[in-house]
Parts: sequence; structure tokens; C-alpha cells
Amino acid sequence: MKTVKPYWLLILLVFAPSVHADKLIFFCTNAQGKQVRVTEQGGKFRYRFGKPGRTELMFENDRQQAVDRSPRWGGIGRDLWTNLVLQNGHYQYTLFSSTDRLSPRQKTVYGVTVHRLVNGEERYVTQVKCSKKRKIVADFPEELMF
Repeated sequence: MKTVKPYWLLILLVFAPSVHADKLIFFCTNAQGKQVRVTEQGGKFRYRFGKPGRTELMFENDRQQAVDRSPRWGGIGRDLWTNLVLQNGHYQYTLFSSTDRLSPRQKTVYGVTVHRLVNGEERYVTQVKCSKKRKIVADFPEELMF
């Protein structure tokens, strides 16, 4: 039996394309220990919510459709914000970052606001804010940046 030399495996790993790697777009943990994780792969955003290792909700959106439905900051107002709106049936999940530009500390708040679409109108359901004591990743698509 022929064995593969370890250095050949190393060379393959270094030069192999990482086509299957998910790009982390958004990640945070709320005060109750539940995580929001959004990744991008192959033109799709995948939303996951729940405790580590125990997903309570997962769905996918076409990347371009999600970007098209997401509002852009117009440069007006106290808060500088970025939103990414993902949709699952009649529910919209708006990932957000918002910075108070006039505050001396300019604190940024991160989270997800959930709305239910009823007859074409958005009705507020809940908001999950990210805990500042835990890791937060907000790498929104460039098209949504101010």
C-alpha cells in the first residue's frame, strides 16, 4: 500500500481554493446567551438564531434580493446606521448597527429587529440587542455602507 507524504497534504491544503467557506456577515450574543449568526456563501445569506449548538430558527435569502430590500442611510439625522433586511415568510429580520454621532462616546448598538408583514405593512414583533460584553461581528455588504 502506497502512503501519501505529509508534505503533499500540506501543499494541497495551502493551494486548495476555499470555495466552501462561509463568510461571517453578522454575529452576536444577547443577554440570555442566544446567538444571531448570518453567513454568506454562494450568493445566499443564511440566518441562524439560538443557543450554541441548538439552532431555533434557520433560513436563507438570496443575497441580491436582501440587499435590494435593505434601506440605505441617507446622511441625515443623529444616528449613523446600517441595516440588512432578511425575510422568512411573513417576517422580516433587520440586522442593524447604529451609532449616535452626537454622543461624546459615540457608542454603537447592534441587534436584530423583527417585524411581521400584515397586508403589506410592517408590525413590530421584538428586538434582540447584542450584549456588548461578548463578541460582535458586523461586516455588512459594501453596497449597504454609507
